[in-house]
Amino acid sequence: LEGIKTGTKVTKLKRGSVDVTVPAIVYTKTHVRDRYNAMTLTFKGFNLEVRAYEEGVAYRFVPTVKGAFKVAGEKVLFNFPEDATAWIPYVDPQYKDHFQSSCESLYTVSPLSGWDGDHLSLLPLLVQSGGEKLLFTESGLTNYPGMYFKGRGMGLEGVFAPYPAKTEHGGHNMLQQVVTARENYIARFDKA
Repeated sequence: LEGIKTGTKVTKLKRGSVDVTVPAIVYTKTHVRDRYNAMTLTFKGFNLEVRAYEEGVAYRFVPTVKGAFKVAGEKVLFNFPEDATAWIPYVDPQYKDHFQSSCESLYTVSPLSGWDGDHLSLLPLLVQSGGEKLLFTESGLTNYPGMYFKGRGMGLEGVFAPYPAKTEHGGHNMLQQVVTARENYIARFDKA
């Protein structure tokens, strides 16, 4: 967030558990169990919510500032204790702006150390480390860029598209807005 410095300290920590049943709108079951342990870390200007499910982990940032703000960036690193095998959907090199893609990439199976240069990967991305398989994906994005990955030794580094400064009609059959210039931040919120 604009004005929030790296190294901001935790001012409060809250833990809890949730175990509820929610109606499923389009699914084979009529209800789904939502069960997880939660932790909320409070910082100046935002909260970090972390959830641990039986078969997954999720996190999200929740702004607490009043009024408009910008998000300068987000740093995401996932490191593995060994050179894990990854199923990587590289962004097609035909796209000069790696953040504009048809999201129809084929998967390349490779050790993380064999990542193809600075090419970005779409999500979902699967990594097998030891006997465990980890699938990286995301959901619920509103006014926030999707995450891409690039290889970083035996790990993954998250990359986020800078906010569009200028767009024009283009793409397939001129049906898309093509970004022609970008800002120096990744998200902007006019109201909080």
